[in-house]
Amino acid sequence: MHTAPQKPQRGRPRDNDLDQKILQAAWELLGDMSLSELTIHGIAQHAGTTRPAIYRRWKSVEGIVIDSLLDVVGEKVATPQEGDPPEQLREYIWLLAKFLQSRVGRVVAEILGRGQSDPELMVKFHNVFLLPRRDHGKSIIQIGQERGFFRTD
Repeated sequence: MHTAPQKPQRGRPRDNDLDQKILQAAWELLGDMSLSELTIHGIAQHAGTTRPAIYRRWKSVEGIVIDSLLDVVGEKVATPQEGDPPEQLREYIWLLAKFLQSRVGRVVAEILGRGQSDPELMVKFHNVFLLPRRDHGKSIIQIGQERGFFRTD
């Protein structure tokens, strides 16, 4: 079987770790500044890359921040696995509240504020951040209803 020769790729090879470097840089910068102060240029400098490299991946600072937030939330908000549904729900709500008292809460508030004038940002934030958290709590309640811990109404 004869295969066609592969064309050499133009430009520099893509850095597979760069996405993570950019997300980490944005999150680190948000420790010292507000979302309104954060710029693509600042993120690029902190990540050791260029603005075009970032714009190939994201179209806005807010998009980077949402993805960075998801990275942090995914690692830090534990999903209670032990105990009955009322205990799991209490623990989940407590962990989420504690987490929202940190930098995450400030960033969430800033994203929600910006989302008031940017419907596309609000839709993305709603779909990738709010719905999964709501759905997780909802699933704990549904299991509790099935097991008789919570009323079905």
